[in-house]
Order: sequence, then C-alpha cells, then structure tokens
Amino acid sequence: MIVYLIRNKLNHAEFYIGCYLKPLGSVISIHRCNTREPKRTSKLYLKMREIGFDNFEFNIIDVCANGNKDELRNMTIRYIRDMKPTLNNQDYTFDKNQHSKEYRAERKEHNAELHARWIERNPNYYQEYRDANADRMKEYREANRDRINQLQSGYRQYNTFAKQLRNISIY
Repeated sequence: MIVYLIRNKLNHAEFYIGCYLKPLGSVISIHRCNTREPKRTSKLYLKMREIGFDNFEFNIIDVCANGNKDELRNMTIRYIRDMKPTLNNQDYTFDKNQHSKEYRAERKEHNAELHARWIERNPNYYQEYRDANADRMKEYREANRDRINQLQSGYRQYNTFAKQLRNISIY
C-alpha cells in the first residue's frame, strides 16, 4: 500500500498524488492504460496525452505498512493538503463534513427564521397536502401493510431494548 507522486519531467510544478494497494509497477501500468482511453478526462490524463506518458516520472512518497485502507486514504489526503498537487481533480483543502457542520450551525437561526416566514405565508400547506394525498397515502398503507407492521415491530423491539439498557446501572 503506497502513496505515490507522478511528476511532469518538463514542468516540475505539475504533479499528481495518489495511492494504491499494489506495487508501483502496477500503478504505472494502470496509468499507462488509462492515458490511452479518451473517456478519461482528468487533468492528469489530459496532460499525459498532451506531452506524452514518457514525460512523467513515478515515485513512492510513503508506504502504509499496517494494511489499513482508511489510514492509506488519510495519509494521501494529508500529502495532497500539504503539497497541493496541480494535476489532482479533487480538492482536499478542507474537511467537507466539518465545513457542513459549521455552516449548518452558523445558519441555524437564519434557517429557522426562513422556515417561520414560509409557514406564515403557507399556513395550511401541510393540511392541504394531507387532504390532497389522503387517498394515495391510504392506498400505500393498504398495499404495504405487512412491511409497515414489520418495520414498526422492529422499532418497538429496538426501543424496548434501548429502554432496558438505559435502566441498567453500571455503578
């Protein structure tokens, strides 16, 4: 399991960072084949077609010895963030999950205000929706009665088990 770098020999500022589970020789073979496929339109393959595959050098920059794929991916992302390769398509400069959480937290009050205004302008929306779709919802419930009962039974069992766990005192 390796983290590797592909560098343009003609312009050292252009490079790509990737990871693979097999040796570097396999990486080279795969990239050589992918370069020949016109449907591959990443920055790397476009540049390889433009100046030629032989104008790129392949180097191992790190090895993930423990065999953990998640650790390999995290190592790769760290290298991409630190080295800022120009031929990678995906941007790992920020943590998308953390960014989303922060964004939602910052916008929570604003979104609540927007929702409240929408409810003021559409006070009967939910009731109108239920009335307009009552027949369709009834048909669905009748057609899927067994599935609904099965799901509800599962939820009841889970809730009973969770309640029992909460009542157990560890201390």
